[in-house]
Formats: sequence, C-alpha cells, structure tokens
Amino acid sequence: MSQTIADTITTVIKREIRKINTAVPGTIETYDNVTRKASVNIDINITLEDGTILESPIITNVPVVFQSSSGVSITFPLKRGDGVLLIFSQNSLERWCNTAGEVAETDPRKFAISDGIAIPGLFDFKTVTEGSAEGLKINSDESINLESTNDTEIDAANIYLNGSSKPFVTHAELDAALQTFITALNLHTHPTAPTGPVSPPTVPMSINISASATTTVKTGG
Repeated sequence: MSQTIADTITTVIKREIRKINTAVPGTIETYDNVTRKASVNIDINITLEDGTILESPIITNVPVVFQSSSGVSITFPLKRGDGVLLIFSQNSLERWCNTAGEVAETDPRKFAISDGIAIPGLFDFKTVTEGSAEGLKINSDESINLESTNDTEIDAANIYLNGSSKPFVTHAELDAALQTFITALNLHTHPTAPTGPVSPPTVPMSINISASATTTVKTGG
C-alpha cells in the first residue's frame, strides 16, 4: 500500500522529534570540582528504526548543578559511576558557559546532545541507597566540612554530638563542677589520722580551666 502524504508528514515529524533531547539518566565519567565541570555517559543507548543500537557518546564540558547562590553553596565530590539526571538546554550553552552574564543567541542548535546539564543524585532502583524515613539526613563516606566567614548557628530542642548517650558539657558547667569539687576537697579532714590534730590541707588546692574555654563554639544550653 502506497504511503499517503499524511503518512509521509508523520514520519518526518517523528524523525525530527527523535532529534530533540529533553532529559535522560547518565553517569559521571570524570568531574572537576574546581570548575564544576563533568564528562557524562548517557545510560540509555539509541535504537534506530532498523533496530540497530548505537552506543551513546560521552558528553564533555557538562556543567553540574548544586544548590548554590552567589554567597552560599552545598557541594560534594562526584566520582566515576555516580548517577546524574541530564537535561538539555533549548539553546546552545557554549557561549554562555564561557561568558559572565547574558549572551545573545548565535548558534541555531536546539536541545542538542552537546548542551547537557547534570543534576547529581539520579540512580536506578538497583543501586539507589536508602533514603531517610523522616527528617533531614546527611550521609557521607568522606569528611563533612562546614565553612563560613560568619557565625554558624544551630537552633534545636536538643543537640547530640556523637550519639544521645554522650551529653555535651559546656565550659561553664564543667568549671562549676570542678570548683565545687575543689572546695569540698579543701575542706575535707581525716578524723582517723594516727597523729596530730584534725585539719584540712595546709595548702589549699585550686584549678583554673579558663585557658580551655573556646570562643568559636558556644551554646545557650
């Protein structure tokens, strides 16, 4: 049966739509934490109309999105095999990535495979790690660094460091306890001493922990 004009138009439209890249899962090949630039492998290969499967290319110079503003950012390292969501820009990113601020459209390409943006955290159901059932949970196989040029404040009903079975003691609380102990020690006597009158120590003891007071960690508790 001969193909109608409508069939031909439909075929052409479908072929053009297949050229539009929207979003796809990918995995990190390489990542530069200084530039936040990655090389990403697309995880879903392309199947042609004749059934031929084309291995997806590795996309280079992919900007990686983290929660950031001009003065605040939350970043973490990415290693080979980490999952990301790749979304594709409706305009070429080449000029924008290398220019500060707004740029004019100079390249006609749209939704090109070379204009991907990576958002970390997308994993398949076989490799995804368990999420938190309640509250915010931060897991890390590496160190966690909090850096600020200003004060850092944590406001909570209770704050536990290294588990709830290890209460946090403030400098003032520790100093008060030690001074009470020293006072009691200086007043103690030994009524069963074999010789001499009963008396407290001839040289009162003292303890000063003011040098151990930290000015960078404070608590209102």
